[in-house]
Amino acid sequence: PIAIPKANVLQQATGPELFYTTGGAHCPVLDLPDVLRSLCNARMSSQTFRLSYFDLFANGLTNIGHSIYFGMDLVMKVADARLTEEEDWLTFGSDEHDFIFGFLRFLVEQNLADVDISNCLVDWHEREIQPTTIARLTSRGLGLVQLIYQKQLRFEAEGRLRVPDRLGVAQEDFVQMVFTPSHHERIPLIVKFQDLVEEEQSQSQSA
Repeated sequence: PIAIPKANVLQQATGPELFYTTGGAHCPVLDLPDVLRSLCNARMSSQTFRLSYFDLFANGLTNIGHSIYFGMDLVMKVADARLTEEEDWLTFGSDEHDFIFGFLRFLVEQNLADVDISNCLVDWHEREIQPTTIARLTSRGLGLVQLIYQKQLRFEAEGRLRVPDRLGVAQEDFVQMVFTPSHHERIPLIVKFQDLVEEEQSQSQSA
């Protein structure tokens, strides 16, 4: 233990400020039905940018539904898919950026996924970019996926939702690295480098 005199003041800060790098502490932990409602209610509804936290959660599921992916490519694809026929562009500004990053903070605050929020904050504040990350769902996150599935079945049984065969609301998709032409050029460079490392090691052992 480390003894700290009562007269010592750590810092003048509110609870949310003190725990900012751990994801925030200003939002109470909700029951899963309330989490689902919050995801659906949190949305940007401008004419040229429609997106909700539920869009990001349901579309980001991967790894057999045990992880969630987050990145600007996902954001842009979903927002673009939600444009109407009369709209052919996306409007994107600081409000949209703040809203999108808020989704990651919500995942952390509600203990839905093991997001490396400290590293995400480095991207957000120092590099001024949206993070790209894959995080394992917690037991609460997996419970939320199950709740979505149960509600889907009920909506189907009531005739309120028609789901095509082999599709589901909370369904995984695949994440893959996109190889650019420069990446293909690097492959033989990488092979040559490892050959040189092995050659150097062999020479060192024989010396």
